[in-house]
Amino acid sequence: MLRPACGPTVDEPPNAPKTPNDSPPHSVFSACSVARLSRLNPATLGILARAAPLSEGPEAMRQVVERLSSRVATLEFLVVRALSRWLGLGLVVRYLRNPNPSVSARLLRAFGATVGEGTTFKRSVLIENAYEYSSAPGDFRNLRIGARCYIGDGVYFDLTESVTIEDNAVVSAQAAFLTHEDCNRSPWLETRYPRRTGAIRVGHGAWLGTRATVLLGVTMAAEGVLAAHSLLRADAEPRCLYAGVPARKVRSLEPATGA
Repeated sequence: MLRPACGPTVDEPPNAPKTPNDSPPHSVFSACSVARLSRLNPATLGILARAAPLSEGPEAMRQVVERLSSRVATLEFLVVRALSRWLGLGLVVRYLRNPNPSVSARLLRAFGATVGEGTTFKRSVLIENAYEYSSAPGDFRNLRIGARCYIGDGVYFDLTESVTIEDNAVVSAQAAFLTHEDCNRSPWLETRYPRRTGAIRVGHGAWLGTRATVLLGVTMAAEGVLAAHSLLRADAEPRCLYAGVPARKVRSLEPATGA
């Protein structure tokens, strides 16, 4: 009798009575969940089965998978850090574009960034101007992220100057922080737009929407909101909503006072 990878037998109805020889439902659930989650090879699945027999239920198997994932992440971190000693910081920058997200914070800290406890990274972290030219810092010291922040997928950090994100801030996918402007390939435009740099600060509890951009020298005050696809080029007030290109104050987020 054929059985699908995860489910009842092919020729029995869903509500068919179970015989004493049938496996407990939680055993099938555990095996299928692990197979889908980890895509592990047979040898690794054998290790999992010995560490947490299916009869112990899905919770035991989940704990084993978590421990294994943690060890894999640690190994990945150690390998990337070790290889960077020979191949340079560029290896780390390239790795962060498609990382194991549980490794990102550890790697950033290892190369000079400040990342507070409880801060999570969704996936890709795009870093520019950390090492590519002679005046670059040569590490990630210009990136300072507080505790309990969320950094979405594909957020772009220009580390020519410092980017500081205070505690409990949310930075949505593909937001960008641009700390310099430089049109050095056009002599005529360079005379009209000389190179400028400036640090960026995002206050605690602030929220940047998807593809929002913050320009050099700007401070976004605490608990403010910058709407998706907006461009912030001047300081923003606390607890206010800004939107547009360029972003303008839409309204205060403070509750209205009584008459």
